[in-house]
Amino acid sequence: MSGAAATSTVTSTARTAAPTTTVTQTATTSESTVPAAAGAESEAAREQAAREEADRERVAREQAAAAQRPTQPTYTPEPRSTYVPAPAPVAEPAPQSAYYENCSAARAAGAAPLYRGQPGYASKLDRDNDGVACE
Repeated sequence: MSGAAATSTVTSTARTAAPTTTVTQTATTSESTVPAAAGAESEAAREQAAREEADRERVAREQAAAAQRPTQPTYTPEPRSTYVPAPAPVAEPAPQSAYYENCSAARAAGAAPLYRGQPGYASKLDRDNDGVACE
């Protein structure tokens, strides 16, 4: 049989995500000119090509499936609230020095009675020396 033509067609259809692939290989051999070892090598090459094509199709299917899978939501913790105390109220500063000439002046200023240690207290305003002036 001289000049015989061998044709093999590999058709594979992947799932909807991958396109259809058709591979056609045609080899023309002459039995008288090609040794048997060359035919075996040619067959091994075709098998290798078929395996590589199957691997490419498998990878394409996996990539398509991965693209269609919904992504998992990631956990994001709520920010921690930290306790910040309110600022302390600011007290009205007491006048550092006050002077009342007599108890009538202290009463007119609304400061009477004056206690020992308070601004404006003077021993001359405390007649009985009990620590309370202008009583």
